Amino acid sequence: MTDIVTPIVNLNGTSRPALIGQCLAAVRGLQVAFHAICDAAPHGRDYPGDAERFRRATELHNARLKAIEAMIAEYTAIGTAIRPV
Repeated sequence: MTDIVTPIVNLNGTSRPALIGQCLAAVRGLQVAFHAICDAAPHGRDYPGDAERFRRATELHNARLKAIEAMIAEYTAIGTAIRPV
């Protein structure tokens, strides 16, 4: 996970519940994307006779999933770390 910077709840800014809600919405959207991308996983039958191409497609696919997992973890951490005024 990369460093996170959390917003500072204050009277002139967005409310804590709204900030947390935004993080939760981001996590939910990323989870939907994660499942959709899982469904789009490479399959060997789509790379006939080219095992190296299939291996590379699978490697890139897994990297994309890891990137989404990292974003889910980051938005979860941000939402969890938002403190009241």
